[in-house]
Amino acid sequence: MNELHVDLSFPYCPRRCDYCDALVATGRVADFERYADALVRELRAAAPEARGRIVTSVRFSGGSPVLMPPKALTRVMDELRNTFEVAPDADAALQATCAGLSFDALGHYRKAGITFLELGQETFDGVQHDALGLCYPMNSYIDARQLLTFCSWDGLGMSLLYGLPGQNRVNLSTSIVNAVGFGAREIALAPLRLRPGSALHERYAEHPERFDALPRKAWPTDDERLALRAAGEEQLVADGFTRVTQHLFSADGTLRASQRARCDDVDRLGVGVGAWSKLDGVVSRSTGDLARYLAHAEDIRAITAAADVLTPVEASCRYVAGRLFAAEGFSHAEHERRFGAILPAPLRTELERLAEAGWATCEGDRWKLTCEGGHRYDDAVQHLAAAAQAEKEATGHRGAGANPRVAASA
Repeated sequence: MNELHVDLSFPYCPRRCDYCDALVATGRVADFERYADALVRELRAAAPEARGRIVTSVRFSGGSPVLMPPKALTRVMDELRNTFEVAPDADAALQATCAGLSFDALGHYRKAGITFLELGQETFDGVQHDALGLCYPMNSYIDARQLLTFCSWDGLGMSLLYGLPGQNRVNLSTSIVNAVGFGAREIALAPLRLRPGSALHERYAEHPERFDALPRKAWPTDDERLALRAAGEEQLVADGFTRVTQHLFSADGTLRASQRARCDDVDRLGVGVGAWSKLDGVVSRSTGDLARYLAHAEDIRAITAAADVLTPVEASCRYVAGRLFAAEGFSHAEHERRFGAILPAPLRTELERLAEAGWATCEGDRWKLTCEGGHRYDDAVQHLAAAAQAEKEATGHRGAGANPRVAASA
């Protein structure tokens, strides 16, 4: 079966959280309705590209997709089912905040086929909440928990961050206790990163000492952040969770299809402003210009900002990065079954360097990331990507092809 993951990007937020570097905009209900109409138009236009594939997972990402009027979201999901072949048991997830939920919205989500809510709580500590500049009230989880219980909504995940200003093992432990008590079946424990473009990066990346006005607000050192990760993982395992990816812990030890799509590098169709796709060995990204997207959503060429054909080494790099994100890693035999070829030499060399640094380990022929490697996952992937890029430049690959997305950006 040729699987397809569909990611529906919704760029609107009440405002940008201080730690966020995502492409976001503010708007009103009429703007959200207009954007939903644009998603419907792009889905119709993109359907021929996905022919022969079965949609096994769908994810509304943001931004804050809960701002989309529930009836508009239902309209988008209906169009997806009418236009694409969607598996009856497809995993359909929605990124949400506790503050954005309502009784009416949950009813429409259920009717639309949404099966899982990914709640971005990040922390249950008020000082850390304020330090992150989050765009929702910290205590909104109290009403949300009562609402979700009343509606018998079981498909819940929650994201928490570690390495926050003022964070220690005690208040991280409290956040984990609250997430488990909330009823989350998945808990993501990811590191806070000062990403370029975020307000936190602009204020503190070069001068973190500015944050040291109060002891509670001091930035943890890298060693302290790694210790927080280890302590959080130990607590989650003690609570019956299993680590299934570098940042995700599952109560039943399994990966939902939308999570597995990343680990297995399943073909992906990104729909919406700034979304990216990977189809038939072509990686492309949609325009980040919201006005252009709204005006031309039905014209794939007009809204494609960039596209490139993957080289064999780049394709292997994407697969290796995805499998290393999964807890079980990958074996040389699995790579050979996937590509019909051995692991390219540039990637083998880079993996050996990661092992020398203590970021990766190879047992038999299976590569996995260590705890430190998981903590530094983004850096590890950059090393692998650099090896693939060097090979690409050495061979003179230019990425031309017949795919319309490539032709559009040539």
